[in-house]
Amino acid sequence: MTNLKKKGDITIFLILGVILAFILLFFAVTNSRKTDTLKQDLQMDQQADQIKFYVTECLTDIGQDVIFNKIGLQGGYIDPDFNNKYGSYESVPWLKSGYVKIPYWYTDGEDISPTLTEIETKLSRYIAVEAQKCLDFNDLTIGGKISYPTPNYQDNKFEFNKEKSSVNVSINANDVSILYNMPIKITNNENVVTIEKFSTVLQIPLKSNLELANNILQEMKLMNADLNQICIDSGRSSKLDVIYHNDMLIIHDFTTYVGSKYRRTFTLQFGIKGHIVKNRYIICIYANIY
Repeated sequence: MTNLKKKGDITIFLILGVILAFILLFFAVTNSRKTDTLKQDLQMDQQADQIKFYVTECLTDIGQDVIFNKIGLQGGYIDPDFNNKYGSYESVPWLKSGYVKIPYWYTDGEDISPTLTEIETKLSRYIAVEAQKCLDFNDLTIGGKISYPTPNYQDNKFEFNKEKSSVNVSINANDVSILYNMPIKITNNENVVTIEKFSTVLQIPLKSNLELANNILQEMKLMNADLNQICIDSGRSSKLDVIYHNDMLIIHDFTTYVGSKYRRTFTLQFGIKGHIVKNRYIICIYANIY
């Protein structure tokens, strides 16, 4: 009887031991899966951060380049001619200076200068097209599969409501903000992360220079305008060169050079025909540029 009891006790202990082993194994497997999941989530988040940083930096470079080298030098236009690629469906008179097409803002007694809203639209369309270059992730170390919609801007006449991606540019008092909507999906096994919005802010005084240029144009339409006084009245004469020569008005803004990360002078220029102007050469000189 004693031997039977001992055998029964051993059996119970063996059963309990097996149960305990299964419980420990269950928790070990569960914890391992949780750890793997956490690692995958962390990797996915890191990959998403890589993509967000890459696209944002690319967007910033495109924005700076187009504002300095096109919108400024070409008087608010990406291209004064018809240009289907960038959604420029109008053509305005322009004069050539080197590789730059300088549009007329005033000719034949008519003010044809672009509005702020029109310039925002031109910028949005241009950046939408060029931002597709920001979607080449070959240089990044991404473990999962990357997918995003292919835009069809030209065929849709840049009606962003027909697309899954869009760009919105806002020319603000002291800067230019860019919002890029492009759903980029990273898929790794069953894990999916989607990044949709990318934004950047450029500290470029585009609006103040457009306003100054428009003020000068309005005064010139009155005939016999004194550009020097206009420049002084703007309160920015110590930071500007304003030049009117050979039917071109050119504004050099040195605030984007002196004390700025850009180290580039912002230039806005456009053509004007048919007006008499006092002080028609160099007005408002900033002597201490360097």
